[in-house]
Amino acid sequence: MKALKNKILLMGMACLISIPGFSQQVNTHNKSGLEQYIIKFKDWKLSPHTKWQIELSGTKGTLYYYGAEHKDDPSDPQFNSIKDQFQRFKPTIVFYEGPDRGIALTDTATIKQFGESGYVRFLA
Repeated sequence: MKALKNKILLMGMACLISIPGFSQQVNTHNKSGLEQYIIKFKDWKLSPHTKWQIELSGTKGTLYYYGAEHKDDPSDPQFNSIKDQFQRFKPTIVFYEGPDRGIALTDTATIKQFGESGYVRFLA
């Protein structure tokens, strides 16, 4: 039987991931696996090379991280980008920053009332 490959979409600003050679130098002393890419907030610095979208794939699935800005204007290009990535990626699991504030009846109303985290719940 073929194993199910999970596709996970993470949204929000809660976790920061750094890729070596991009924006940060990470001390990898006594760290293994993906832990070496996690940066403490106090050590993080914005740079032109900061990656807000990242895709990590393995044999058992894929993780796509989308760093969204807190917005509630449906005309903001971010919402088209989120929808495009959602349709391309077709996630089986979605994580978002913040509590479950619900959704509205339409995408536009959801964005106006609940911002990007509500929009992700609406798409899911």
